[in-house]
Amino acid sequence: MQIPRYKSLLFCGLAFAALTVPAYSALQGQDGDAPESLLPPGFGDPAPAPAPAPAPAPTPAPSQSPSPAPLPSTGPVAPVNPAAPVPAPSIADAPESTPTDLPSSVPVAGVEELPEDTSEEFTSARVVYDLPARAQRSLDQIGIIGIDQGGFPNDSFVNTDGQYLTKLLNNIDGPILSRWGSILLRRALVSDVQTPGGVNGADWAAARAALLLKMGETANARMMVQSVDTRNFNDRLYRVAMDTYLANADPSGLCPIVAGGSETSDDVKWDMSRAICSSFSGEQSAATSRIDRLNRQEKAPQIDLLLAEKAVGAGVNGRRAVTIKWDDVNELTPWRYGLALATGVQPPIEFFNNADPKYRAWQAIAPMSPIEERIASADVAAAMGVLSSRTMIDLYSAAYASGETADNVRAQAALLRNAYANQDMAVRLDSMTSLWDRSTDSNTVYAMLVLTSHAAARFPVSSDYGEESSRLIASMLSAGLDRNAMRWSDSVESGSDGWAMLAIANPEPAGAEGYDALDDYYDNDYSEESRKSGFLLAALAGLERISGEDRDSFAEKLEIKLESTSRWARAVTRAADAGEAAHVALLAGAGMQGADWSKMSAAHLYHIVRALNKVGLNAEARMIATEAIARG
Repeated sequence: MQIPRYKSLLFCGLAFAALTVPAYSALQGQDGDAPESLLPPGFGDPAPAPAPAPAPAPTPAPSQSPSPAPLPSTGPVAPVNPAAPVPAPSIADAPESTPTDLPSSVPVAGVEELPEDTSEEFTSARVVYDLPARAQRSLDQIGIIGIDQGGFPNDSFVNTDGQYLTKLLNNIDGPILSRWGSILLRRALVSDVQTPGGVNGADWAAARAALLLKMGETANARMMVQSVDTRNFNDRLYRVAMDTYLANADPSGLCPIVAGGSETSDDVKWDMSRAICSSFSGEQSAATSRIDRLNRQEKAPQIDLLLAEKAVGAGVNGRRAVTIKWDDVNELTPWRYGLALATGVQPPIEFFNNADPKYRAWQAIAPMSPIEERIASADVAAAMGVLSSRTMIDLYSAAYASGETADNVRAQAALLRNAYANQDMAVRLDSMTSLWDRSTDSNTVYAMLVLTSHAAARFPVSSDYGEESSRLIASMLSAGLDRNAMRWSDSVESGSDGWAMLAIANPEPAGAEGYDALDDYYDNDYSEESRKSGFLLAALAGLERISGEDRDSFAEKLEIKLESTSRWARAVTRAADAGEAAHVALLAGAGMQGADWSKMSAAHLYHIVRALNKVGLNAEARMIATEAIARG
């Protein structure tokens, strides 16, 4: 008997997702090593066996790529070798956290007051199956990666009030405007740490998983949910778990928790999930009966019931054929996204264009989505920090190798191939600029810099490239390749964006920058209200690379104030003074909420860079600041 296509897609997709969960490492984003050959994998030439990936580093790391970020290099700058790996930025270990008297009511940036915690007290739902005592996991410590994998120290939050931290995470609505800020925030969220006092471990895990979902981190959110035994779930974690499995297009993941979820909530989605899970277990009669009853009761929107009915039809001995029409649907939800992809249905592209950016990030790493759709969404996902340049290259390589790829997507992949492999340097540069200029959308522009980062790192240093030198430098720094970028320090024009980014990115600065150098940059700064000049001043001041006198004089010229007395500024300063690196990472993420860099002020950037630098996260501070110049 021939299996219908949507059933095949469902079971293959679920099996693929289950097998590849570890592949989406929590430490994605930082591309520490360049590809082994000039030709990226999938572009025709056989790729040599990759070297074992070193342990990931705490900094410019993460982005949802299949391989963890390697430890950054700390050696001197060496001439680029096309066959050699491209080093990553240097980074210091995060200090241990120390006590703080930060009150639990401190709000985050852009939020006047943190709301009261409305999460219910922990109550154990009905246990579907029991684990032996030796296999049960404690709620006292929850996380995915340890410090040896680039995570923060185990005791990072033990001296901070858990209710305050939970409220802090709940009030980060995103999106996070900085790619590197998102990468840093992810590391703090997935670190294997002790549960802070004053909060139930299930609520702590739910807050972390929910924020990971908002950031587009579907695989990491699922691993966070699965790090808690189902017997310990509470109402909040059940709700977050449902959205998490749907975001991964994995409705079968709901089956172990559907009984407990139904007991803690009267949400009709649990009733629909019961029908789907009954179908998956071969109880097709019960599943069909339940779906028919829900249809008669009209407790859910028609599109949600139709998708549930289609999922039921994909179960064992399912015989219903359901046609999904989106004519009267006006928004995308986790339920609609997850069940559509799981049953082989692609939501209309306009839904993604009008929805929260997280859906684009979810789609970019969904293996059951068409390659063209994944590439279209990859632009947003890379800018958000979800995809690394290596993952982007893999997607374009697959598109180039496929005989069914649309011509426009294959043409973009061909440009990328030329950027890496063409023997004529002029053609290589033209290919890169064609990719950089293919759109005016800010996310796409930055995503193309990420895509070409390793090709840019292999470009010969020359003073003949003019303004393109700045974009080559921005491309390298988008993947954290600071030492490769520093090779251009003697070739960039003073006062250019390239000069400004290198002044910030230099891991071993020779001395402070003077007022005259900043003034030259100001004369060439055509950003709105000289925003980039303010970012440059904030970065240099936060990194302590400018004298106090020059800082004050230039701030007066720009008519800005770097010091802020806002409650968020006091909170991040106090956390930095206490040496709480992970806490600073959370507050930095809270301070970088916004659709684009026009929402960022010089004062906010100054406090973020200063705090990160003080707790030993210098590489992250430098990468965030260079991104501000590139995207400002």
